[in-house]
Amino acid sequence: MKKITLFSLLLTALSISVSGQIKIAELTFENAGGYTTSIPEFTDADKDHFLRTDGSDTAGEVFTNIQGNFYFHAQDIDGEGALLPVSLLINDLNISGYENLELRIHLAEDDAGASQDWDEPDYVHINFDIDNSGTFSNLLWIENDGSTFNSAPFIDTDFDGTGDGIEITDNFEQFTESITGFGTLLDIQIIFSLDTEDEDIAIDNIELWGTLATCSSTTTWDGTTWDNGAPDINTSAIINGPYTTSIPTAGSFTTCNLEVNANLFVDNGDFVEVINDVTVNAGTLTTETQGSFVQRGSTFTLSGGDAVVIKTTIPNTENDYTYWSSPVDNISILDGLTEANPNRRYTFNSNNYLDSDGDGVDDDANAWTDVTDTDIMEAGKGYISMHGFFPIGFGVGYDYLFEGPYNTGDISQAVPFDPSNTVNHWNLLGNPYPSALDADDFFTANTSVVASELFMWSQVSPPNDTNPGNEVLNFNQNDYITINSMGTAGNGTTPAPSNSVPSGQSFFIPSISAGNVIFTNTMRLSGANVNDEFYRNGQQNTYGEIERLWLNLSSDIGVYSQICVAYSNNATDGYDGKGIDTERNYAGNAGLLYSTDNNNAGFYVIQGKAKSSLNENEIINVGFASYLSTSEIYSISLPDFEGEYLENNPIYLRDNDLGIVHDLKSSAYEFISIGGDFANRFDIIFADSTLSNLEDQLLINGFTIVENEDDLVEFTLSNKEVIFDRIEIFDVQGRKIFDFNGDSNLEIFDFSDFKSSIFIAKAHISNGQVITKKAIKRK
Repeated sequence: MKKITLFSLLLTALSISVSGQIKIAELTFENAGGYTTSIPEFTDADKDHFLRTDGSDTAGEVFTNIQGNFYFHAQDIDGEGALLPVSLLINDLNISGYENLELRIHLAEDDAGASQDWDEPDYVHINFDIDNSGTFSNLLWIENDGSTFNSAPFIDTDFDGTGDGIEITDNFEQFTESITGFGTLLDIQIIFSLDTEDEDIAIDNIELWGTLATCSSTTTWDGTTWDNGAPDINTSAIINGPYTTSIPTAGSFTTCNLEVNANLFVDNGDFVEVINDVTVNAGTLTTETQGSFVQRGSTFTLSGGDAVVIKTTIPNTENDYTYWSSPVDNISILDGLTEANPNRRYTFNSNNYLDSDGDGVDDDANAWTDVTDTDIMEAGKGYISMHGFFPIGFGVGYDYLFEGPYNTGDISQAVPFDPSNTVNHWNLLGNPYPSALDADDFFTANTSVVASELFMWSQVSPPNDTNPGNEVLNFNQNDYITINSMGTAGNGTTPAPSNSVPSGQSFFIPSISAGNVIFTNTMRLSGANVNDEFYRNGQQNTYGEIERLWLNLSSDIGVYSQICVAYSNNATDGYDGKGIDTERNYAGNAGLLYSTDNNNAGFYVIQGKAKSSLNENEIINVGFASYLSTSEIYSISLPDFEGEYLENNPIYLRDNDLGIVHDLKSSAYEFISIGGDFANRFDIIFADSTLSNLEDQLLINGFTIVENEDDLVEFTLSNKEVIFDRIEIFDVQGRKIFDFNGDSNLEIFDFSDFKSSIFIAKAHISNGQVITKKAIKRK
């Protein structure tokens, strides 16, 4: 059974109540995301609004007992033209392995006391659906008291349209309702119908609680078959014979408890998921580098047996670092990083990190700290190392074996914060589990102490003396790949990662206050092929309702860069904070792409924009920077895009310097540039005014440029009813090189005086149209 995680619902630290219930998930609204709305969020900054807010963009509402700073507030929703009812959806919560579910939600309403404004037609209904049945069941309804006008809102205990329970006041109070049933996925739907000024509802901290599934039966593997059928969330598994998940008769499985008495091997791409406890009595439990061992319970016991996690690096050179985190408990540096160079093993002391000038470099060069053989690899802490031995011609990865009890349960790491670090106070943390970690879940569980952005090292270039840093040779900081709450970005060579942190992987993340970062079992991802990435490997992930596009910059001399632009109802076209708009922290030494907002502010590697802006008038401002002293040929391509609008509409790159509009869905765009920062050279647009009708498109598509022998270049119009009047040739700096006259639809000109390079042809056609096209003379 594949465990499907919630699209962007952000999970909090695992909490256990006195009754044995566990907090499975929580939506705090402190960060954008975790829900979708049926209409774009809006506010008139006064009485009409429907949005996540901290109260600064609304007026007149006063609440007490707010859970943090942000909440969701709806008031007079149709005051700005919305068609009622509207809804908020929390989609596909992962409830596999849990039962006795409860929804706990904080509610408030501004007009407590004598001045109440809810009328009989007004309501807010909270409903649920398990396993996407298509039918929502009643959970918690809010109505007026049955009078025609101006009642306080009350809980409707019998779902008859009349509020007969507890009154909702301006003090946020938590309400709890039981959810009937269990399954794999849970949807929470909140429907709003509030149509007059001062009719409002405020929602905060939506929590889902449950208990771990009860183990009601047992099945035993004898080396060939299960004696009581395959295990499941209510059936415990006993391994009494060798078991390898990649064998067709075996396979991945989910079980209630796991007892291991013989070798159990979790192969690449496979998984074993345990709802409660694990005991290894004999044999060895082994999880391969891309396998996943996911445990929801907090007890892992080695009682005579052994447990190993294998992590395989890609082929290294003597200057390559791998970023590590231990997936097992109480292992020493010597035992965990056995294959590493003993003189090249470090951790990062965030207490020593100081960046007072904002250049991303530790001012006093004492943050990286040596580790010794006997140092214990702390769970949740990051380490880096170079490999220790490189056989000549050896072109495979290297296996690192982490032996010991698998980490499970709550794990915390302290992070400091120094406000004198003007840009970011960096911390090197790591996934402590033998399974992938959902990045969104991690972000929101730790929203009070770290920003919702993280950076994983994926080295693709050697160190050199032009990169910023404290050493003679320093690494290119653009080699980091990026994840934030809106999407991901690779580095132009490494593809954009999925929205997760692999097992054994450490990452940098900036703190925003001093405190403890928490890792919990609820953040762990289960399923086939969810832990495939490590170090430099990458694969795309889909992100539900958010639309995204990625742009790559590359060149033959090794320049590489990638950006991501994401459109969501939870973003605006301005700056929305680090979790939505992540800026590059370093300029790099060769070349890069970045995006800016509509006021040319920002230096983004991942930029969030309002989904309502995604139409034919939208413009994405794309900057290009080259730090080379020579003119070089670069390429901008569209490696991927997702979302209904982006899939069904063209995506153009506009070169503002040369006046060229290029269809990125058809091919990459090549250009020549000297060194410098060109913040306004490129835009992404979704409509080309030069393609105003089908006839124009056919004419432009039928204009071809072909290089023949003997420096002759052929210009052709496929439409024989028009001819060339004149063809002007420009170099990429805009200087006119040739000016040819024409009198047919096929012209051949001598380019022997023009060296190999990109050129621009501006063709004046007999019908009065002017067509501009880029070409390369290669000989």
